[in-house]
Amino acid sequence: MPRLPPRLSPWAPLDIHAAPVPAVTALKMAHLQRDHAYCEAALATSDFHRVSVPLLTSFRGCNVHDAVRISSRLPAFNNGFTASCSLSVGLAMYIRHVVQPAASRHLHSEIVRIDHLGTFACRPIVGGHDPKAMSEHAAANAIDITGFVTRDGRKITVAANWSGDDPRSQFLHEVRDGACPLSKPCSAPTTTPRTGPIFISTWAASKSADRQDHRST
Repeated sequence: MPRLPPRLSPWAPLDIHAAPVPAVTALKMAHLQRDHAYCEAALATSDFHRVSVPLLTSFRGCNVHDAVRISSRLPAFNNGFTASCSLSVGLAMYIRHVVQPAASRHLHSEIVRIDHLGTFACRPIVGGHDPKAMSEHAAANAIDITGFVTRDGRKITVAANWSGDDPRSQFLHEVRDGACPLSKPCSAPTTTPRTGPIFISTWAASKSADRQDHRST
C-alpha cells in the first residue's frame, strides 16, 4: 500500500512550509496542545528565531511552562514577544499561508513588519461576563495585531484601514477571515464605540477554550 505524502498524513509531523490540507492540518494543530515535543518540532520548521523560556511568570500569579521567545527578520515584529509554542506555530502558519498571500493579492507587495500589542498579560477577559475567567493572554496564548507594513513602505492599520472597500481594507478583512479555518488561531476584530476596530486578536485554541468566545480580549 503506498504511503501518503507527509502533508496528507495526519500522523506525519507538521511542516509550516507545506501547503495546508484543512482537515489534516486541523488534526496536526490540535496535536500541538497534547505533545510539546511535537510542537517544538513543528516550530523548528518555521522561519522564526526562537529561544526557549522554560518558565514564564507574572507578579500577578500567572505561570506559563515551555514558552518561547520569538523574533523574526522577515517579516519583522515591532517588538519581540514570548508566547506559547502552539500560538507560535499557529502564527507562523498564519503569516505564511494567509498574510503573505493576501498581501500579494490585494497590495501587490510583501509584508515586512507586523505590529502588535503583545502576548503575555496576566489578566481576566476584558468585558467578559465572568470576572474570574482569564484571557488567553494569561497563558501567552494570544497576540493582538494592530497593523502591517509592506516592502514598499505602506502601513496598513486596523484603526485606519478597516472600514471601506479599498485594497488595504480588503487585505485586513481577508487576514481576519483567514485565521480560523487554517490553523486555529482564531481571530476577531476588537472595537471600541469611539474608535471602531483597533486590532485583530489571534489566539491558539487552548485545551479549555470555547472557540465561540473572545477569550483573547
